[in-house]
Amino acid sequence: MKITKKSIYTNVVNTMEVDITEALYNQWKAGENIDEHLSYDEQEFLRTGATLDELDEFDDDSGFEGTDPGPYDWEW
Repeated sequence: MKITKKSIYTNVVNTMEVDITEALYNQWKAGENIDEHLSYDEQEFLRTGATLDELDEFDDDSGFEGTDPGPYDWEW
């Protein structure tokens, strides 16, 4: 089923073909968890309206681990 949503990150309106029935989509809109029926791409799209291409634009490859000193690097 084709679903159209506005991205929470860019305000761009995106449409994605999501492999679910209208009944499952209505369950999701009612607050039920249907993640077992969705790919990661589809889950992100339903939650945020963003496509993976959009999300990749925000990924700078440094990651959190690159700047996190960790819990044991305290100076006394």
